[in-house]
Amino acid sequence: MSHLSICMTIKPFNWIFVLGMMAGLCCSAQDNSTYRGLFTEVKFNYGFILPHHESMRYLQRGHISSYQVRIGRTTSGKHNWESLYRFPSWGLGYYYTDLQYPKVLGNVHAVFSFIDIPVTTLKSFTFVYKFAFGLSYITKPFDPLNNYYNIAIGSHENVYLNLCLGNSVNLSDKCDLTCELSLTHYSNGSIAKPNLGINVVSCGLGLRLYPQGKSEQISFTDSTFKPINELVLIASTGWKRISPAITKNYLTSSISAGFERSLNRKKKAGVGFDLFYDASITRCMDLENAVNINPSDNYRPGIHVMYDMIFGDVAFTIQWGYYIFVKWNTDGSFYHRFGLKYYFSDHFLANLTIKTHFARADFIEWGIGYHINLKDRSN
Repeated sequence: MSHLSICMTIKPFNWIFVLGMMAGLCCSAQDNSTYRGLFTEVKFNYGFILPHHESMRYLQRGHISSYQVRIGRTTSGKHNWESLYRFPSWGLGYYYTDLQYPKVLGNVHAVFSFIDIPVTTLKSFTFVYKFAFGLSYITKPFDPLNNYYNIAIGSHENVYLNLCLGNSVNLSDKCDLTCELSLTHYSNGSIAKPNLGINVVSCGLGLRLYPQGKSEQISFTDSTFKPINELVLIASTGWKRISPAITKNYLTSSISAGFERSLNRKKKAGVGFDLFYDASITRCMDLENAVNINPSDNYRPGIHVMYDMIFGDVAFTIQWGYYIFVKWNTDGSFYHRFGLKYYFSDHFLANLTIKTHFARADFIEWGIGYHINLKDRSN
């Protein structure tokens, strides 16, 4: 895809954003923060595959249209985190796109959960950032016999991830116009090969309908926050594949111990120690004709720093780590984690993270954790 075609893809939507901003500024002052209750939203996006590897350029066969239906609710302030995040919206959605290469890439279907968080509101015009996370199904994955041209995705089932920056224009008490710039990612976390993943950049328009109209929301004003210190232990497991794509699955697991401190009711930070086990490492060393290979080479200790954004019982976590010692260093010295924690009791949590080496997925971690000295999150 040429630079000209990329510009032609984005330019019409730049005008849409400008017109949307002007419409919001010109509308009569209405308080978006009083929206409450269920809503239905339909969205249309138009964009292109962003080739993050030079070898993927041949997968660009045309501009991509995608469609979404989302059902959710705006928060009322019943829980403290809702007003702290300026009354976000959350819910479930369905996504469909045609990747414009039917014989090699096919179509993508996805189901996901989402949260839309307002940044600021000016009259009836609201800036928003959005996260969506779920499962996607690609109809034409790599196959060594029938579809060896798909070097991006090696499985039908994949992770769906969407990040957006956008705005919402209040058209009436029961209707919003939404505009956004979006990055959508599909990959399988190395549970199958290949796993380069697919990134789609797009611009979008949507219409959100509120059957219940407006009602007053509750603002949280408690200023008695006290920092909380936590000790956390998480055990996780998973599996991965290595190239070539027809190889077997290899067991992965990890144990993480950390100290975490809440910075406020929305954020916490901490440090920790990790011990990873990856059964594929000695196999990779053997393929590279390494010497003195031992089973202990499958273990990699590391240290990390972490940052969490807290949404009631759910936290979005980001971690940056450094391997203390590795014999096989093809992956580099740094690792990263992105994912979710769900605190389902006073002392236990569920953990789902993707471990990566910068932009390259290593494996998905499914885990259970135990935490102590954790402040009650029921509010």
